[in-house]
Amino acid sequence: MPQALILVGGQGTRLGPLTAALPKPMLNIGGRPFIERLIEEVARHGIDDIILLCGYLAERIAKAFDGTRIRGAHISCVTEPAPLGTGGALRQAAERLDDRFLLLKIKGARINFQCQAVKRIKMDMSGIDAECERILPAWPSESNPA
Repeated sequence: MPQALILVGGQGTRLGPLTAALPKPMLNIGGRPFIERLIEEVARHGIDDIILLCGYLAERIAKAFDGTRIRGAHISCVTEPAPLGTGGALRQAAERLDDRFLLLKIKGARINFQCQAVKRIKMDMSGIDAECERILPAWPSESNPA
């Protein structure tokens, strides 16, 4: 199955003090980190290699998930030493990327494909074939439809 990369490096500044000492993906939703729930959902769809692209407070995410397995999926972390956005995170992970991968970003309570970022990176890096089809919410609802 394809490889999935999940961008988890942002500071979550809109959440104010909630993310002062804890990265946004590690915030608890129903007693578990949001990122754990997202990983489970991605793995449930047959993806068995998940790379977390970390930045802000990366050690907190790596300590919890690097080298673990969730629903059969191997989880690993790549840390971006300085915040350079989506392109920087992908460049940091370049050596570990499969020919085809799924790029996901946490945005509020949903995830989305970063189509434009992938297309820009494709233009910058020779030999990469990028395509993007659609944005999907992690948990569809009336206010967040699929």
